[in-house]
Amino acid sequence: MVHGISLWGTATSLIAVACASIGVFLFYIEERYRRTFYTFDTGKQFCIRLFQEAEDDFVKADAVFSNCYYIWRGIEPEIKAWVGANWFTWVKEKPIWFDDALKAR
Repeated sequence: MVHGISLWGTATSLIAVACASIGVFLFYIEERYRRTFYTFDTGKQFCIRLFQEAEDDFVKADAVFSNCYYIWRGIEPEIKAWVGANWFTWVKEKPIWFDDALKAR
């Protein structure tokens, strides 16, 4: 028969080990990646920030066109200007991510 006290002791020990493991993990990863494990941004805020801060067109396209319209509709004029300014360059250079499926979106 298992006693309640031993279960609480085991649970407490496991929680302590899990917290210590997370702490050690966060301590040893590169500092620039630490913020990626915790944020108060919503998915919508993350998508918009990713689009606005990215320098690579693939990252911008992925941030916008792989998400629902309702997530990025707040920056639609900015997206239209970006697509309009780059469309002919993409058609000419044919990057691998600029396929028929993306064109249809």
